[in-house]
Amino acid sequence: MEIDSSDNETHLVSTGSGAILVGQATSFLVKSVTAGEDALIVNTAGETNIRARLGFGGQILSEFTTTGGGTTVLQGIELNTSGNQTYNDAITFGSQNMTLTSSSGGNITFNSTVDSGGGFGSKALNVNTSGTTTFTAAVGSEVAMSSVSTYGGGSTNIGANITTANGANTFNDSVSLTGNSTVDAGTATLSFNNTVDGAFTLTLNSSGNTNLNAAIGSTTPLASLTTNSGGTTYLLSNIATNNGNITFNDSVSLTGNSTVDAGTATLSFNNTVDGAFTLTLNSSGNTNLNAAIGSTTPLASLTTNSGGTTYLLSNIATNNGNITFNDPVALNSSGTLNAGTAHIIFSNTLAQNDGGLTLEAIASTVTLNGSASVSTLNGSSSSDRFIFGNGVTLTGNLNMGDGDDTIQFGDSAAIGGTLVGGLGNDVLNYSNNTTGVTLNLQNNTVTTSGTISESEPIIEGSQIILVPQINISTSISGFETFIGGSGQDTLIAQNLPNSWTLNSNNSGTLSNANGLFTFSNTDNLTGGSDTDTFTFSNNGSLSGSLDGSSGVDTLDTLGHTNNPLGIHFAGNGSIDGLSGSINAFSISNRFDNISIFIPSDGGSVFSDLLKLPQQEVLTEAIGYTAPLSPGKSEVDTLIQSYFGADAEVLAGELMEMRSAMNQALENYSSFTEQPTPLGFRSYLEQSEELSVESQALDYLINLQNILQNFALWTLSPNERAFLHQIFLRVFPLPGFTEEILKAPLI
Repeated sequence: MEIDSSDNETHLVSTGSGAILVGQATSFLVKSVTAGEDALIVNTAGETNIRARLGFGGQILSEFTTTGGGTTVLQGIELNTSGNQTYNDAITFGSQNMTLTSSSGGNITFNSTVDSGGGFGSKALNVNTSGTTTFTAAVGSEVAMSSVSTYGGGSTNIGANITTANGANTFNDSVSLTGNSTVDAGTATLSFNNTVDGAFTLTLNSSGNTNLNAAIGSTTPLASLTTNSGGTTYLLSNIATNNGNITFNDSVSLTGNSTVDAGTATLSFNNTVDGAFTLTLNSSGNTNLNAAIGSTTPLASLTTNSGGTTYLLSNIATNNGNITFNDPVALNSSGTLNAGTAHIIFSNTLAQNDGGLTLEAIASTVTLNGSASVSTLNGSSSSDRFIFGNGVTLTGNLNMGDGDDTIQFGDSAAIGGTLVGGLGNDVLNYSNNTTGVTLNLQNNTVTTSGTISESEPIIEGSQIILVPQINISTSISGFETFIGGSGQDTLIAQNLPNSWTLNSNNSGTLSNANGLFTFSNTDNLTGGSDTDTFTFSNNGSLSGSLDGSSGVDTLDTLGHTNNPLGIHFAGNGSIDGLSGSINAFSISNRFDNISIFIPSDGGSVFSDLLKLPQQEVLTEAIGYTAPLSPGKSEVDTLIQSYFGADAEVLAGELMEMRSAMNQALENYSSFTEQPTPLGFRSYLEQSEELSVESQALDYLINLQNILQNFALWTLSPNERAFLHQIFLRVFPLPGFTEEILKAPLI
C-alpha cells in the first residue's frame, strides 16, 4: 500500500467504532511515495491492528497518530516517521517486537498504556528519536514488556510505571519525571545512561544491575529515590532530592565520585557500599549506614555533612582516604573505621545507642571535635594519633594499640574511663593546652582544669557569674613521653629511686626501675618518696619549680658550665632538705626539699654563692642576720657569717695554715702507700716540731672546732648536715674524698 500525494496531505482512516486492519502480515508495507510528505491518522473507538511495516525502506511517513478511544496493536516490526508519533489510545504488542523511529527528531508520545499482547508473550519496545519520548501512562503494567529502551540523543518523559518481564530497561537519553514512577526490570539490568530530573518519586527495582550513569536530580531534584533489595546499584555521579528520602536497599558500587543529597530527609544505605571513589552524604535528617562500607573495595573517602545524625551499624574502610563525619554519629553496633594512613575526623559528637559498644579506629590521625560516649574506643596495632579538641570528653576507655601512638588534648579535654598507651613509644601531648596539666605517675592520672561541660555563664540581673572551673582527671597507663602546653605543667615521679636529666629548657628524661620516660615543655618537676637526683646538663634549665619531695634528694649541676650558678637559699624545705632558687636556671618559683647540692664548677657551692651580694650568702641558708662587711674574701665572709667580728683574725690564720696543710699532706703521702685520715692525724702529731706540720695540725684542729660549734646552734639535722657539707667543700683536704674527710672531723 502506498500513500501518494503531491500536496503533503494528511490521510485519515476512520471507522467510528469498527476495527481497522492495516496489512495482513509484516510483508505488507505502508509507505509514502515521497518520503516524509504524508501523514497517517487512524481514528476508531475499536481496535487498530497494524501488521504492516509503516514507513519502510526510507519512504517514511511524516507523522503517525492514533486518535484515542480504542486500542492499537503494533506488530509490524517498525514504524518510521520523520516527525511526531502520537499514540492516544492504549497500545498492545502482537507477535513482533517494535522499533519506533522519528528520523528528524519528532516527538514520540504514549498518552495511554503500553503492554505486550496477550497470547504472544512479552515484546520489546525500542524508541529512537532525538526529540522527546513521553510515557504518560503505565508501560507493561498489564502484560510486562520484554524490554524497553530509548536510543539517546533526545529526552524521555516518564509519568508512570514501566515494567519488563526480566528484561532490560535502558534509557540512553535524559529522563524527566512527570509523575511518580516505578521502573521494574525484574532480574535484568536497569540503566539510566543520562541525567534524571523531576520533582516526583522514582523507585528502581532490579535484582540484576541498576546503572545510574549520570547525575540524578541535579537540575530538578527528585521527590525521593528508592532501589529494591536485590541486585547492585552502580553509582557514577551525584543524586539529589528536594528533602525526600533516598534509600538504597540493594548493594551499591561506586563507579565515580558521588554526592548523595537528601536535604532534610533520611538517607539510607541498607546494604553494602564499595568502590574506589569518593562518597559524600548530605542530609540534615538521619543518615543510616546499615551495612559495611568499603569492605570489598575500599572507598577513596567518605564525608557526611554537618546537619542531622549518622547512624553506624557496621564497618567503614577507605583506601588511605579520610573518613569525615561533620554531623553527630550514633553507633548502633560495634565496628571498625579503617582510613589506612589517612584521617578519621569526628567534627561533632560520637555516641552509642546501646551500652557496651566498641569502636576501632585505624588511621594515621583520629580527631574528635565533639564529646564521645562510647564504652571503648580502640586504636590499631600501627602508629595512631588521636586528637581531642577543646572541651572534648570521652566517657569510656581509649586503648591506643601497640604502635608508636600519640594522643593530643586541647583545653578541658579528658577521658572518663582509662587511657591505655599499649606497646610502643606512646606520647601524651598537651601542647595545645593553655590551662596547665599535672601528670602524676604515682597514681597514673592526668589532671587539667576546665569548665563544667555544656554549661553557660549564669546571668543574674546585670551580673554575669562565670562558669566554675573544675579539675578533670584521666587515668592512664603505658605512656613513655609527656609534652606540656603553654600553662603551668607538672610531672610527678613514681615513689622509686629516680634519676632526672634536664637536657634543655623544661625538657629531659626520667629514669627508674620502670624504664625511661621523656618529657618536654614541662615547667615543674616533683620527685617521689625515695631518692631523686636532678641533673642539669650544659643546656638544661627549668622555668618553674623543682621539688625533691621526701627522701634524700640531690640537685646536680656539675655538667652545667655555660654560666655560673646563682643559688639563693630561703630556708628549710617543706618536707626536708632546703628550699631556695637558682637564678642561672630560671627556677623562678623555687626549689624545695633538696638535701645535697653538687655545684656547676665541681668545687664549692659557696664559691658560687659568694658571687652574689655578700648579704645573701649564708644568711638565707640558716636564717642568720648578722651584718656582713663588704669586700672580704670568700673564707673571711664565710667564717664571719658564722662567728661574727672575731672571725677576721681566724680567717687570716686559716689561709696561712691551709698552704701548710697542703705541703704536709704531700710529705705524708710521699712515704705512705695507703694514706688515711687517722694516719695523717697521727703523722702531724708526731711531727709537730716541724714548722709545716705544726701549722697543718693547727689548721686541722681549727676546722674541727668550727664544725663542733655547729652543735651549739639551733639547727635542724638537715640544716646541720648541709652546713657540714658546705664547710668541707670550702676547706678541703686535697687528695681526700669527702667521705674520708668527714669521718675524723665530725
